[in-house]
Amino acid sequence: MSEKINQPDCSIVIPVYNEEKIVGEAITRLDAFLRDKDVRYEIIAVNDGSSDNSHEELKKLRLDSLRVISHPHNRGYGAALKTGVSESVARKVLFYDADGQHKPDEVMRLIVESIDYDMVVGSRQGYQGPGWRQPGKKFINLLANYLVSFKIPDLNSGLRIVSKKKFEQFEHLYPNGFSLSTTITLAFIKHGFTVKYIPITIEPRVGNSSVRITDGFKAIQLVLR
Repeated sequence: MSEKINQPDCSIVIPVYNEEKIVGEAITRLDAFLRDKDVRYEIIAVNDGSSDNSHEELKKLRLDSLRVISHPHNRGYGAALKTGVSESVARKVLFYDADGQHKPDEVMRLIVESIDYDMVVGSRQGYQGPGWRQPGKKFINLLANYLVSFKIPDLNSGLRIVSKKKFEQFEHLYPNGFSLSTTITLAFIKHGFTVKYIPITIEPRVGNSSVRITDGFKAIQLVLR
């Protein structure tokens, strides 16, 4: 009985790959914001084989809410999320990026909305990355909208909260790369799960993105499949 009482309302999974400049600050800000809120939470940072000092920065953090898990080598964004979900204990799992783009106050909005939905996604407004990426993102988004007959404002947003139980139903489909966000979106919508998008604002990321052109081609193949 005591385990259920102390079980967190939400497990926050943060994939980390070469984010030494910002990861400590990002997690500290998030924890400080949530500490005074009426929510029980845990933070799971998954260091995905970073080649910089991200692991050392994570070890410096002394937060009761934080657990750090490390992959011995880089396996991919999706693999890091899957590891975090497998280690989580709450019924709701929230994905939060380590690059400084997300604002802690947006997290509470998603948690509140998730009471009535299987997945709630932050739809990014304004800045969404380098210009060279935009045509490909728009094409993939239009294709996905057409195939599932659902208006998807932001197909691959990194800020979302999902039912852990329903996330695990499609785990065999999730790729290890960035396309996990696309896959889970299409899977939830096609199976009739309740999905809601809420507008969020983001900050420019700190450091360089690890997204490559090949990730876009993989996403197109995945949408068609």
